[in-house]
Amino acid sequence: MKAALLVLSALVLLAIAALFVLAIHSRSLAPPERADVRLPSCPASPNCVSSEYPDDAAHYIEPLELPQDMPADAALNQLGAQVRELGGEVKGMEDDYLAAIFRSRILGFVDDLQLRLDTQERLVHVRSASRVGRGDLGANRSRVEALRRHWQRTVMNELVNNQNVTGK
Repeated sequence: MKAALLVLSALVLLAIAALFVLAIHSRSLAPPERADVRLPSCPASPNCVSSEYPDDAAHYIEPLELPQDMPADAALNQLGAQVRELGGEVKGMEDDYLAAIFRSRILGFVDDLQLRLDTQERLVHVRSASRVGRGDLGANRSRVEALRRHWQRTVMNELVNNQNVTGK
């Protein structure tokens, strides 16, 4: 009985140590880069979601809608503010692109969030992926859906404010 308890304790400690190593490794990796104009595709692992590749049903998530009257720079600035509200850290912003990271509360695993504005289609394409491991317990999909809820509230508030200003 003592031997079994000792082996079990050693396995638990080994698993915890492995998680610490993976968390540290996730912080040392470089974020993914854009693949030409589009965001990178998701790897085979289930810890990624993306709106850029609708044929990849396992990883697909709907893009955000960009209001017709919202300029691209205002949209990216607003999305950056919302990312920060959700606990993310904006790492870079270009004309049509935003890169951010999120860290898990426990151990500090790093996930990357990328947003790309498609002004012709009036969409914000999104990709959220873990840097290491296979599973994420749905964290990336949940993060994008939380961002979507924030975004929809913002868009609705803008619409209401515009109607109040114009008196329509």
